Amino acid sequence: MWRNPRIHGPEREKIWLACDEHLRFLYDYLRAREFPARIDDAVGEGEGEPE
Repeated sequence: MWRNPRIHGPEREKIWLACDEHLRFLYDYLRAREFPARIDDAVGEGEGEPE
């Protein structure tokens, strides 16, 4: 989850998915630009669905 505080308020967050291999790069990229960012667990296809 991330947002650009220069454009949007705290109520507007964006989801940017990344695989394990690229997760740290993406997070560092956002933080280097001073964008608020956090890493949440993603629900993959078929996971978390009611049976």
